[in-house]
Amino acid sequence: MILDLLPFAGLLTVIASRRAGVWVAALAGLTLTLPAFLASTDAATPALARLAGTSLHGLWLSWLAVSVIVAGLLFH
Repeated sequence: MILDLLPFAGLLTVIASRRAGVWVAALAGLTLTLPAFLASTDAATPALARLAGTSLHGLWLSWLAVSVIVAGLLFH
């Protein structure tokens, strides 16, 4: 569970340091995602299936945020 927060913590650390831009912070978060993903996989579930499921979950969560923003822009 604590490894799931590793990319977010890295992203916040880079942004809070103010030594790098948002793109570098996003790249740091993306880079920290791989070790967290590899450490959280188990032998029963193939890594590709877990990656596909996690990607679809992230896509759904991002769609929820985008739909709220677009609705606010269109109907305000």
